[in-house]
This record gives sequence, structure tokens and C-alpha cells, in this order.
Amino acid sequence: MSIENLKKWAEAGAPRTNYISFELRITRAAAKGELEALLPHEEWYWRGTNRADEIEDIASGVQIMSRNHATGELEQGMSVSKTLATVWAYGYKYAYKVTGDEIGTGSDGEPVIVNAKPVSPLMDAAEAIARDGFRKARRQIVLSVAEKIGVKPSDLFWLLAQ
Repeated sequence: MSIENLKKWAEAGAPRTNYISFELRITRAAAKGELEALLPHEEWYWRGTNRADEIEDIASGVQIMSRNHATGELEQGMSVSKTLATVWAYGYKYAYKVTGDEIGTGSDGEPVIVNAKPVSPLMDAAEAIARDGFRKARRQIVLSVAEKIGVKPSDLFWLLAQ
């Protein structure tokens, strides 16, 4: 697996600003792709909720429509996340894993899915976060790559969030 663009981005100072040359923006985008290719990928999404019975609704075929809390409008499907960070940030009580068809991006930049199917039991959110071995594996890879190309791990975590 090549990490040449990651090295170029690091050599340019790992810039986070958009006030950089077009060529460096392309390099940064390619670097993100290289980094993502090194990381394990899940076949599911995380869903955070405060409703303990939501997972039962989904299992019975109910289509959950998330709400844009800024405007009050419904999203086109159910908001989910690739990580438990959203579950933690929003203070949800429960978390579970789902699969579904990604149809777009929600108002907060999160994936939106339809045809959701639960693939794990409902978990206490704090317990799910504490037991998230997947996150730990990704972190170890990011730390290793950061050391190899000479940047701070926070630079690579920022890159992944773009």
C-alpha cells in the first residue's frame, strides 16, 4: 500500500487550511484516501438513541426518519455514524449497530440510511464506547502512520474527519 501522498502532505507541514495550492489540496485528498485504505472498515453503522424500544421498531420494519434539529425538518432517512463519537457527543443513552442503504448525508454531515436492520443488541452507550475495540485498532494504525511520516496523530485524525 502506497503512502506517497501522505508523505508529501506531511512534508508540506500537514496543512489544515484551504489557503493552499490546488496541487496540495489534491495531494491532501489523496493522502486521506491512502490513510482510509490502511484502516479497517466496518460493514455496519452505529446508531445512537434515547429510546430503548427503537431497535424493536427497526427490527419490525419501521422506517425511522431522523430530524434536523436546527430546522425541525425530517431527514430523508435515519442518521447513523461510522464511529461511536457521535453517540458520545450527543449524550445518547443507548447504541446499536445497523446495516442499511446509504442514501445521502444529513444536516450534520452524518450518513443517512434507509432499510435499516439491527445487527447487534441494544447496548448501554457508555458500555459500547468503553468496549469499542474497533476504534482502538484504528487508533493504533493512525499512531503508527503518524510516527512513520513524522506528523502528530492529531493531524491524521483531522484529515480523517474531512
